[in-house]
Formats: sequence, structure tokens, C-alpha cells
Amino acid sequence: MDWESSKKHCAERNWQWSLDLINQAQKEINDLEDEIQKLKDEKTFGTPQP
Repeated sequence: MDWESSKKHCAERNWQWSLDLINQAQKEINDLEDEIQKLKDEKTFGTPQP
């Protein structure tokens, strides 16, 4: 189930606590993906440090 389907499912059932959890998880995933991209752009991702 994708983020939007999950949100819709919870909204239909008025599960605000679940919506809050989904939103927090989505934010954390997006932040991690941004950090990974930043590291890749710096060419340090996966390269051993001396």
C-alpha cells in the first residue's frame, strides 16, 4: 500500500493517530532519501574513508 492509499484508508475510518504516524514516517523517509542523495552528490556514499 502506498502513502496516499494508506492515508485515504485511515481518513475514511477517522483514524487520526494513524494519519499522524503515516505523516511522520513519510517525512522521515523523505528526509533520509534527501540525505542519501546529498551523500551521493558529494561522492562519499559507499566510498571508504581513509
